Amino acid sequence: MSTVTMGQVVRKIQAILVADSTLQTALGGAGRIRHGYPNEFIDLPIVTHFILNQANDEHGDNSILSDKIEVQIDSWTDGSTAVDIADNVDTVMVSKLWRRYYAADVFESDSKIKHWTARYERSMTSLDI
Repeated sequence: MSTVTMGQVVRKIQAILVADSTLQTALGGAGRIRHGYPNEFIDLPIVTHFILNQANDEHGDNSILSDKIEVQIDSWTDGSTAVDIADNVDTVMVSKLWRRYYAADVFESDSKIKHWTARYERSMTSLDI
């Protein structure tokens, strides 16, 4: 059995991002931090997040001790604040012991939306939730 559920991880990531006042200020409020992608990208800027992978990590005494969690966090803007918001996200996640293993600046040429994506990983136990 997994040490943490996907639902717990989603709520934890949401809580980490929403708790940061600098990120909230840059976005214009906590309501602009969401799990999953919105149907339309009208109300920008926005930060979205989702779980990429959750796998058993450490084992001992015939049980699972921790899970390796991978999440993706995307920053979407229609202006020049994409890098600032992405930097805020990165600072928050690293301060909470998440390791960034991938980041990219993905310009959406059809919509002109500035899109920055980053992936983070961490081993977690139920004590981390």
